[in-house]
Amino acid sequence: MNTDVKNMHVFIVEDDTYYNELLAAQTRQILENKGVQPKITQLYSKEECLNHLSERPDLILLDFYLDVNNDITSTGFDVLEKIKQNYPEIRVVIISQQHEWERFKDEFLANGAEEFLKKDDKLAGNLEKLLFPVA
Repeated sequence: MNTDVKNMHVFIVEDDTYYNELLAAQTRQILENKGVQPKITQLYSKEECLNHLSERPDLILLDFYLDVNNDITSTGFDVLEKIKQNYPEIRVVIISQQHEWERFKDEFLANGAEEFLKKDDKLAGNLEKLLFPVA
């Protein structure tokens, strides 16, 4: 990431309200601590994300499973595919708590995701390293 950027628009696409709030707060804190003014847009479904893509965020943090009402009808892969078809320049990072997440990582990366991060106690640190790599 270009550290000269003073503003950054980030979509948080996460169907779990609690985790959406947590991820938004962590992302805001990481960016503000580095002198970046964040605009965080919190979205809770595939449809919301796709409907707002014309805002052209700099980064999308996208949940692996978007299972509103416990009905796994949409995955982050479905959304990633549509994002990259229409806006290939948007950076997308997939986040997941799934135990088998590593078996999907290569597929997501091959289809345009920048990274695949696990939802664990290291997520904030891993996100910061991704956004502000040490040279």
